[in-house]
Amino acid sequence: MNGYIKIDRSILYHPALQKRGQEFCEKGAFLWLLLEASFVDRKYRIKDKTIYLKRGQLCASLTYMAEAWGWDKSRVQRYLEKLKKFSTISTDTPIDTPNDTPDILTICHYDRYQDTPNDTPTDTKHNKGNNKRNNNIGEIEIAGEEWWKSFRFVGNNKGSKPKVIAFYKKNFKDKDLLKKVLDTYNHYSDSQKDKGLSAPMVSTWINGKNWEHYEKTPNKDEFKVPVEKTYKDYVWMVKKQMRSTRISDDMVVEMRKDNLITEEEFKAW
Repeated sequence: MNGYIKIDRSILYHPALQKRGQEFCEKGAFLWLLLEASFVDRKYRIKDKTIYLKRGQLCASLTYMAEAWGWDKSRVQRYLEKLKKFSTISTDTPIDTPNDTPDILTICHYDRYQDTPNDTPTDTKHNKGNNKRNNNIGEIEIAGEEWWKSFRFVGNNKGSKPKVIAFYKKNFKDKDLLKKVLDTYNHYSDSQKDKGLSAPMVSTWINGKNWEHYEKTPNKDEFKVPVEKTYKDYVWMVKKQMRSTRISDDMVVEMRKDNLITEEEFKAW
């Protein structure tokens, strides 16, 4: 028999289906995942952090699922791995969140199991507002991906893609800033490539605010030239104990004399 039926999420809490100490079967656990997954793109709050879930995604810890299914965490983990093996679900780490934030679970081919959003009323003021926000979120994510792809790097490692895209999302309204970060990185990367040298990872370039050491030439707005660096430009690296051949011991001494680093940071170096 083909086709499907709609199931309301409240079925999970129907009194006729509640039983103390009950355990879900694997079909019941998968049905729970389908019912917990987002029907449309939305914001989701977890551990004081807001993440964005697309249609067919959910974010839940192993502990939460274990309690809901009446399983232990190791069994939940094995079951999820089994679903991944059969390409039924996939998992991703949320961007710009603490390390203990649960992975985002995506139900592959979610539309096979559920109606599309077009089957729901969209003419209410509430739904129109939600649709507009969800579309904006999707557009920002797509633009962030394109921005990431625009960096010309030397080698095979751009660095942490989630961190770079998180920076884009945080600053997506500041087009001048994003353009300067991209243009200065590509200018430096091209110059290093011509010399047969490597360029820093994009995420390192962003974390170090390296674009601030560039300025526009008076003749061409699109071309950037580096401003000569001084020992003050490397203070942040010393504070984080990030070793580099660009930082000499004399530079660190000067930083300490100017009280740019603490005595503890100086000794640690």
